[in-house]
Amino acid sequence: MNQHNYISHSLTRSTTLIVLSLILIAPGCAGSGKASGRTSSQPVFAGMWEGTFDAGEMAGGMKLVLNYEDKSYSGILQVDMQGEIVSGPVYNFESEGNSFTFDVNIEGADVIFEGSVEGEKMTGMFEVFMGSELVAEGTFYFTRKL
Repeated sequence: MNQHNYISHSLTRSTTLIVLSLILIAPGCAGSGKASGRTSSQPVFAGMWEGTFDAGEMAGGMKLVLNYEDKSYSGILQVDMQGEIVSGPVYNFESEGNSFTFDVNIEGADVIFEGSVEGEKMTGMFEVFMGSELVAEGTFYFTRKL
């Protein structure tokens, strides 16, 4: 191979590697998150959420604050139960893609949440246990406020 063919071959190979790198990297860079006011590096679940729950005979409002620090979530859930405000810390937060689960203990009841986030909306289902007994279940709906 002469010097001209070697340089041409090297440039073609380098160009191909650069194009492949851009194809592989670009999808992760798409969408800066500016439309939602968040940067792409801010986790999808973090923020202040306000919404409602419906458990059949009982319904009300809820506020959820989720913080992301050191690669894990923490937070607090506040529930308006017919005028009485109760709250508890969020723990056991796990996620995969836009789906999540977390637990909250409110006044001795263990509440398990399971849902997903799409844009600025968070929806899902929850179950309430007293000990090992399922005492209520329902749905929730949140909108991101911050």
